Amino acid sequence: MVKLKDLLMPFTVKDYAYDDTLIKTSDLVFVDSCKKLKSIPTKKRKIKPTDFASKHMLDSREEAKTYIDQILSDYAYSELDGKLYNIDTVNEVHGVCPCIHVKLNKALIENITPLLGQRTNSQGEVFYHTFKFGVYPQTKRELETEFSALPESYFTKTGKIFVDTSDSYFSNLDELFHKGKKYIRCFSFDGDVEWFEVQPIVWRIRNWKELPKTINPHGTGTAKYLDLKSEKALLGLYFHEDLLDNWNDFLAHWPSYRDLMGAKDMRKLSFNCQLWQNSIVRGFLNGIDVNFIKNENGNPDYGTPCISNFEQNNFIKSAMDMELSDFIKLENPFYNTGYLDLD
Repeated sequence: MVKLKDLLMPFTVKDYAYDDTLIKTSDLVFVDSCKKLKSIPTKKRKIKPTDFASKHMLDSREEAKTYIDQILSDYAYSELDGKLYNIDTVNEVHGVCPCIHVKLNKALIENITPLLGQRTNSQGEVFYHTFKFGVYPQTKRELETEFSALPESYFTKTGKIFVDTSDSYFSNLDELFHKGKKYIRCFSFDGDVEWFEVQPIVWRIRNWKELPKTINPHGTGTAKYLDLKSEKALLGLYFHEDLLDNWNDFLAHWPSYRDLMGAKDMRKLSFNCQLWQNSIVRGFLNGIDVNFIKNENGNPDYGTPCISNFEQNNFIKSAMDMELSDFIKLENPFYNTGYLDLD
């Protein structure tokens, strides 16, 4: 049996240390770089959030109700209007639009039709094509009053765990079954109970023209995988803990770093916080303990301590640890067709 996560192909992310040393990592889930977005017109960089992603953001601007800024792999972000900026401090929260490469194996190609969709403008012209793959909490739901305040023990737990990245403790959230649908239950910043429905993730296909004719009748057939970026921001995260602001906390968790107390070494560690290989974004998306960078996948000489270890609960495990056959059988028509607001 093939699981969704087994179809993910590694992608090489390139970054540069404070002394211009090239650092390369191989990751199954990544985010776009500033260089990548520079090749895209500003307007097309604008990203909308899911309701669950909006929960992670404390942005009072009117535009933030429609669009969200997105974090980039090279310590930068794209603002609500699509313009690019460097991150000011590593613990700023930004929207996360995961990117993946999905292998075009026989089982997927033979069953791909129900997973494909498209976005059209008001004239019916195709704007881009979409692909459903994996699941994640997305749309906020108002459950019946008699159920909404009940404890989790009232509902059936499916065994799947999601993570509340809006919580600095990265609290685990049980997936709950209720009247034929699946939800997670969490709390707002004001302490109110909120419910979010777990739904198929919709990805934008970025190499539609290169796909085989069995998928795209007009494709060139040169692609070996689907090049995908989530259509909406799925969550919010900060790039890394700020070492200089939280040094005492790090020492409490990592006493072995006491010999790096010198100002020069602290500054180096702070620069290292800006590297993708050490980022919380990379750790959470891929299920990596970024405290222990390995030579075959990064450069440990430019490591930095991080309180969180995401090997147990992470994006891949939550979103894609399910059989391909089971995912294809999902009867949720979410986002298979529809209109895209191009304004």
